[in-house]
Amino acid sequence: MTLDPRESPSAAPWVPPPTNPWFPTAAVSGLLPPLGLLLIRDGRDRRSFALTLFAAFGVGMLLLWALYALLGTSSEVQTYAGLTYRVSLENAFGFIVRVVRFIIWLSSALFGVVYTHDETVRAFPHLGEPLFFPNALDLPPKWPRIG
Repeated sequence: MTLDPRESPSAAPWVPPPTNPWFPTAAVSGLLPPLGLLLIRDGRDRRSFALTLFAAFGVGMLLLWALYALLGTSSEVQTYAGLTYRVSLENAFGFIVRVVRFIIWLSSALFGVVYTHDETVRAFPHLGEPLFFPNALDLPPKWPRIG
């Protein structure tokens, strides 16, 4: 076996660098607040905290959607050129509920990204400093699996 002198004998095939743990956790928390916490693996159990916040977010969004569907729209029957059809109209209350839903969704997505960022940099200190939450929540350690 002959080696090319321009290559190092220890040269191995190219291996991609490991993924920065910040990106996937923050991206998931931005889309599904705050489920990105489930991706942080440092020995702290964030599962119940993340799932509780996500369930509260989901229930809140469903309640606001139901409120919008029940009270935010009205329908009326219109006739045009001999055709009768039902038109659904949004009233002012419906517009307000829609705006409130958007504000809650946007603020929870931003909170999820920022809090997940802070938890990630606490778990991996070489990535930076926490932005808004300098102290970690008291979460229980993970229990070792038996069996």
